[in-house]
Amino acid sequence: METVLDQKEKQYTYDDYLGFPDDQRYEILDGGLIMVPAPITSHQNTQENLAFVLSGFVRKKVLGKVFYAPTDVILAGNTVVQPDMLFISKERKGIIEKKGIFDAPDLVVEIVSPSSFVNDTITKKEIYEKFNVKEYWLVFPEEIVIEVFTLEDCKYNLYSHAAEKGNVSSKLLKGFEVDLEDVFEEI
Repeated sequence: METVLDQKEKQYTYDDYLGFPDDQRYEILDGGLIMVPAPITSHQNTQENLAFVLSGFVRKKVLGKVFYAPTDVILAGNTVVQPDMLFISKERKGIIEKKGIFDAPDLVVEIVSPSSFVNDTITKKEIYEKFNVKEYWLVFPEEIVIEVFTLEDCKYNLYSHAAEKGNVSSKLLKGFEVDLEDVFEEI
């Protein structure tokens, strides 16, 4: 379960983040500190399957680079996230630095678990929208659902959706389509 630590007591920054022990995963959401537990196996399996398809497409088309959690994405001094997956276009590769990604990725994927539901579907969605992440994917392993949101006029709109079976597609990555059967499987 994601744990909020001192959200009201102190406003955390990236400098604070750099001093945290590296035996735990943390995020800072608008100054509030969140401790993120290791994902469950269905989450990891879903991530691996989607990553295989996404990375293969991006590599084949030479579009940019795909990264996976834990990769630090520093959106502001008080906002550091570790999306489950993210894509940076080759035109924007300058935001990739040794310590992390220092600007908004082009595409972010969050795999939603019961403990991360509010942060992924509300808090992070608002943060990614605010920082102009062009495309935001929400993946729900328990429900076998994928939702793809695209940024239009500074607001996310649902672009593609599939539940239980079917395909979703990306507006950002022209020609990229995912069959839910390739992503979700029972372990």
